[in-house]
Amino acid sequence: MSQVRRVPTERVARGWVPAGLALLAVCGCSGPFSPQDPQVPAGKAVPTIRYQASPRLFVAALDVGALAALPDRLLATTVGEGVDKVVEIGSDGRVQGLGIQLPARPDEICLLALSPGKHDGFREGEPLVSIGAEIWRLQLEPRTATYFASLPGAGDTVAGLCFDTVGNFGFAPLVLASGGTVYRLDPAGALLRVGDVGAGGRGPSIATQASSPYAGQLLVAFPASGDVRAIAPTGHVSRITGWSGVAGAYAFPETPVPFGDTDAALFVAVRSGTTGRIYQFTTRDVANAPAGILLTSLHTSGSGLMTLPGGTPALAAWGRFMGPEVAATLVTRPAVTRVAIDVRPGAPDEIVWQSAVPIPVAVMSSASLAPSLIDAGSVTFAGAPAVISRKGTLATYSDLDGDGALDMVLSFRPEAMAVIPGPAVLTLEGTTLSGERVRGEALVQIVEP
Repeated sequence: MSQVRRVPTERVARGWVPAGLALLAVCGCSGPFSPQDPQVPAGKAVPTIRYQASPRLFVAALDVGALAALPDRLLATTVGEGVDKVVEIGSDGRVQGLGIQLPARPDEICLLALSPGKHDGFREGEPLVSIGAEIWRLQLEPRTATYFASLPGAGDTVAGLCFDTVGNFGFAPLVLASGGTVYRLDPAGALLRVGDVGAGGRGPSIATQASSPYAGQLLVAFPASGDVRAIAPTGHVSRITGWSGVAGAYAFPETPVPFGDTDAALFVAVRSGTTGRIYQFTTRDVANAPAGILLTSLHTSGSGLMTLPGGTPALAAWGRFMGPEVAATLVTRPAVTRVAIDVRPGAPDEIVWQSAVPIPVAVMSSASLAPSLIDAGSVTFAGAPAVISRKGTLATYSDLDGDGALDMVLSFRPEAMAVIPGPAVLTLEGTTLSGERVRGEALVQIVEP
């Protein structure tokens, strides 16, 4: 049985922020630097807060229960009448219902997670959605919903849902119950207990490898106490820090990933009156906080940024208050990064079957990946390895599409390709210098000599 160290709530009362941020993280829903705040004496100067990020409005009117994003997909669950429970949001901010029927009330908050494809039992882009104590598995092609699992604890509901992106939990989905129990979910729908982090948690995510000493652990926020806690695969629980009304803890990736053709790497949903809004933050916002952990908040203190220099938490203001922050998602890098390729750039996409003459294949640059980060020696095209170019290197670089970024050009011999005459979709595969997988596809015509 895993051993759990309970976090004593009296520690919160002793103060959980550094002196320099004590005023910033005052508990309660009144603005910490508002002149009307009773804790700021009349006539005193109001301190200036230097925020580290600049939000931009993305969706003007949508009440959100949860958000989840991959580079090619942004999904949300909704709260309220007149809209599908699960919707897809395009790069232009347009909202479209998926048309999937779920047995959930319109006012019910359903949580959401998207598989990055790192676990063999959960396909990339596959959504999981919670309804009370149940977890449902969605298919987007065809669009269906299937009951998948239920929490075993009486009275428990799902309070958090996310995928392990680091691997300490076997890349499985993780489920946080309202009573505090954390489970690992297997592809057969079995819930395996990890430990107990304490009741009242929400907004879980996995700490990245850069978040030492909590790398790969599950981060959980506790709005009532302001705690941020981490639970390891062994079930050991640690209190990391605190932030006023903290509603979620989200570890920034080392390399931010944008959504679609936008420059947005982070989306935060707020609730405002009878509706809500979604704001976006750029890859630059996220990149400016390396190894940081975003602390969203329900309070007017706004969101915070936690860093761990030397393993000791340090806090700073990150985003201004836009409304109670009810959901957030960083764009998750999938197990396989898709790249655009161009066979024989500037010429017809034809390959002469079994020819010994190498053909060029270009890997195009994108906002999510620079081709220079790809290990040229790892790349194959239709099973054929890259060959040395006339310049004596495996890869050459030039801006083929005029976007100002260098594209990679590799050469492959058709005689080494696993193809037959006729039309075919050929696949380019390889890894980046850091070991991440990349894949691109192109429709070509294989012609006989």
